[in-house]
Amino acid sequence: KRRSSSQRTSVLVFLLLISVELLRHTQVTPAVQAGTTTALPQEYMKTVELTIFDAQGAIKNALSADYWAYSPQTEHSILNKPKLVIYKPDHTVWEIVAKHAKVNQPNIGAIESIALSHDVVLQSSQPTTTLARAAQVTVETQSLDYQPEKQYAETAQFVKMTKPALTITGIGLRAFLATNWVELLHDVKTYYTSH
Repeated sequence: KRRSSSQRTSVLVFLLLISVELLRHTQVTPAVQAGTTTALPQEYMKTVELTIFDAQGAIKNALSADYWAYSPQTEHSILNKPKLVIYKPDHTVWEIVAKHAKVNQPNIGAIESIALSHDVVLQSSQPTTTLARAAQVTVETQSLDYQPEKQYAETAQFVKMTKPALTITGIGLRAFLATNWVELLHDVKTYYTSH
């Protein structure tokens, strides 16, 4: 049985509408788009521990994370639950923990800077002497940029710094971990507490 011209046109219009609707709901992935590269990680690792030694063989830094994804296109790594431990020659230990971090890496073997975010805590070692306990510092903020080679950290965010019997709040921070010096920059308020 032969179909009329109007029936064929109706079928073609119907097929065209279905095709357009399918195309409208189809998402093109970044790798398929013409001339673009994807920012998907080249490699990723779970439960990672990285230890960096100095020239004398002593531990300089230790970095661990639940998840680490490296993307050479962006020269960055993304870390979940990072923990960075900085060991100093004077036996002071600084620890930085956060929920997330973005690591600036020109290649997989080099770390230029670490941008930590969400519930960042910077803390000095747990000393054993009374004098050393008085120097113990805990800093809490929402973001912190750390430069490992300079042992320098900074933020422009609200900061809460606590020491035994003392709480200091303010906006912005510079931490010179090489010399164990931490300073708040603006709107600094000090609260004394008794034990």
